[in-house]
Order: sequence, then structure tokens, then C-alpha cells
Amino acid sequence: MDYCCCFKTSTKILKSVALREQPIMAGYSVIFDENVIETCTKNIISHIPGTSEFIINKCGFYEVIYKFNYTTNNLGIITFMLDNIPGSRIVVQATTTPQTGYIAMTDVFMLPAGSVIDLHFVSHFGTSDSLLISDAEITIKKL
Repeated sequence: MDYCCCFKTSTKILKSVALREQPIMAGYSVIFDENVIETCTKNIISHIPGTSEFIINKCGFYEVIYKFNYTTNNLGIITFMLDNIPGSRIVVQATTTPQTGYIAMTDVFMLPAGSVIDLHFVSHFGTSDSLLISDAEITIKKL
């Protein structure tokens, strides 16, 4: 039994990082290699290192923070979102080549049990079709 989860006031947080640079194509998700902080998350938030999906096992309010650096050699729109979570879309315009930048988002979402959090590079007309990302991390905290 995860002792600290017995207390309603304990912090429930999962932080995962990508340990390497990743080339990513539009339509695909960011892979997170290692869970570096897991505090009181047993049966609340699940993630298998080396995958892109985070499973919400208990309904409630969650703060989601993600950030990463990117480089692209393509002009166009760069869009990332948390799949199936309305309001989680971030859009950046690549106006020079190569373009390097930083994308970050922090927001709170009401999520039902069974929700899947997956940081996804959205493919749509006029978009940059590939990026190199580095220093990616995501933190999910049950409020």
C-alpha cells in the first residue's frame, strides 16, 4: 500500500522526462523515457516509461504542465495538444528556417477516470511536418 495516499492532503504528482532528443513527425506523440518523480500516484496516475500515454485512474481536477525545446527546418504552423482534452492546444508559427523555440503549457482540467493524456504533434494543412524536440518533460498533479 502506498502509505502517503491514505491522506487526502498528500500531494499526488507524476513527472516524466524524455532523456534524448526526439525527431517527431506530425501525427505522432512525444515519448517519455523515465518517471523522475512519483509521489502518491499509485492507482491515480499511470505511465509506463518509454511510452507516450499517461492514464488517469481516478476522476478529478488535474494540473498538467508540459514543456520542451524544438527545432524545425520547415515553415508553417506548429501545433501540440493533449489528445482528447479540449482547450489543451498550443499553436506556434515557424517563420524562419531553421527555427528554434520553446513551448510550454500549464492548465487545470477536470478529467474522468480512464482519460489518456498524450502530448501529440497535430497534423493539419499548412503545418510544419517534422520537429526535433529536446528537454521534454511533463508533470501531472492531482489537485
